[in-house]
Amino acid sequence: MRRLSRLGILVLALGLWGCDGDGPTAPALGDPLVAPGGTESTALRALQRTPVEAGAVVPLWWGQLGQTAAGWVGAEGGALEVAGVRLAIPAGALTRPRFIALHVPAGKVVQARLWPHGLRFERSAALTFSLEGTEAEGDPDSAASLVGAYFVRPIKKDGTVVVEELVPLRLESADRVTLTIDHFSGYTPAGG
Repeated sequence: MRRLSRLGILVLALGLWGCDGDGPTAPALGDPLVAPGGTESTALRALQRTPVEAGAVVPLWWGQLGQTAAGWVGAEGGALEVAGVRLAIPAGALTRPRFIALHVPAGKVVQARLWPHGLRFERSAALTFSLEGTEAEGDPDSAASLVGAYFVRPIKKDGTVVVEELVPLRLESADRVTLTIDHFSGYTPAGG
């Protein structure tokens, strides 16, 4: 019961920090997005985790799914990491200290939720996803076809995500992709 109370206080505090009077808002959806392949769409398929089979080797971070990393980040920058996802905020990205949270939900879809919602950066941050344990692991073509997706609405059970904005994504290596982000909410690597 005490743990539930602390969780409630954390959620309330994150909401208040994210909704201060001078706080920015998330970007609005503009024109329809052009998905890979050239078709207009605002819905893509989020990257999926592969099912864990008995006796299979699983990533070391697998047990961290559903957890949250949180802490204060100021003008000097900082980083948070949990469940194969790393948020790196560079020096000068924030003008004042902010309490930042990175949550990686458990489930089939690879995604990260960031708080406070709508927080904007003066300099772009990097959100890196491990491809280990996903359908893109060991498949360079699949990894190369991924795009970065910013979303606000929940990802559907079938993995469909309504994309509010495409964000730059680079393939760091055969096992990592990095999204370049300027504001907070939800992000996922996705394909067409």
